[in-house]
Amino acid sequence: YNITWRNFCSSNYSPESFCKYLSSKRYDFIFAKRWHFEGLSIEQQFLQHHPFPEDLTMTRSILMKHHPEAVDCWDDFLKRSDAYCCCLFICNWSHFDHLCNWMFPMLFEIEGIIDIKKYDKYQQRIIAFLYERLLNVYLVTHEMKIKEVPFYMVGEGNYKSILRQDIGAKIWT
Repeated sequence: YNITWRNFCSSNYSPESFCKYLSSKRYDFIFAKRWHFEGLSIEQQFLQHHPFPEDLTMTRSILMKHHPEAVDCWDDFLKRSDAYCCCLFICNWSHFDHLCNWMFPMLFEIEGIIDIKKYDKYQQRIIAFLYERLLNVYLVTHEMKIKEVPFYMVGEGNYKSILRQDIGAKIWT
């Protein structure tokens, strides 16, 4: 199993429980709970932080070239107000491999087109932000079954003690 995060989930979950969920075939992916952008569509939220609408247009064109069957889903997704973010997920190897084969040709093409110098430091993560949006499209177009789990957002400060206190687990020795 490909585990991209493990220690920032609620203490009710363990690597073993994740593997159990996936091997049961009830779920294809385990994700951190989806984010809800109250009063904003995904497109509006994106443009608040990335004032380059041409990035979304270019991504749609590349999606059309590689996966035309997913373009309607892209259009619908941008109108929604919720999404899986942070690229935090767990899946088995076959799903991960399929996702990578679906996704990376588009990301490499995006990388070749985007002029990263025009972005500030935060916005230079543009490919990851576009990946998040394309990942949501992948999940819908491939009808993936998703188990959502709570997660902790670790920010600045004394995150080790906060996590120890919040989830009651020894994370670091």
